[in-house]
Amino acid sequence: MVKDRDKAKDGASLFQQAMADVNRNHRNYRINKVRKAANPPGPKPGIAAHRAPPFSIRPPAPVAIDDTNQGDSVLFARAGFQRKRIRRLKRGEMAYQSVLDLHGMRAHEASGSITEFISESSREGSDCVLIIHGKGYHSEDRRGVLKPLTINWLKDSPLVMAFCSAAPRDGGTGAVYVLLKKSRPL
Repeated sequence: MVKDRDKAKDGASLFQQAMADVNRNHRNYRINKVRKAANPPGPKPGIAAHRAPPFSIRPPAPVAIDDTNQGDSVLFARAGFQRKRIRRLKRGEMAYQSVLDLHGMRAHEASGSITEFISESSREGSDCVLIIHGKGYHSEDRRGVLKPLTINWLKDSPLVMAFCSAAPRDGGTGAVYVLLKKSRPL
């Protein structure tokens, strides 16, 4: 019996010596296995399915999100746009390549300027631009005219993927960051 205890102590001391250099990892790693369904959903072989195709013929509708209680801040993104890029855009973390300032313009002048600016920026390969529309403090009734028009024009433009109110350092709710669709080289 004494020999068995001595062997156990020798084994434990040898193990302790071998592990003296090793640092313990305190993280708890867990591997979650995804179970596959035994029978995948869908029509059974040999039976004709009279269902709609899994895709839609119409393109997905754009998603517009207003993320404030006052309605001053705007956020718009086309369906399927990456949430990570939207978060970066909202934080003002994406560098914009050019700026359009609409201060002092009338609605018809602003419309032409925005259309030309967006198409030119897209042709030049800009990813992100800044459009300053102002807050409308100097207009009648202190209600902005260019802001709602700018938002509608940007929603209608096929070159615009997403836009949101700018960070305070870039104009806050008086300006919008615009992410443009990448143009393909001809």
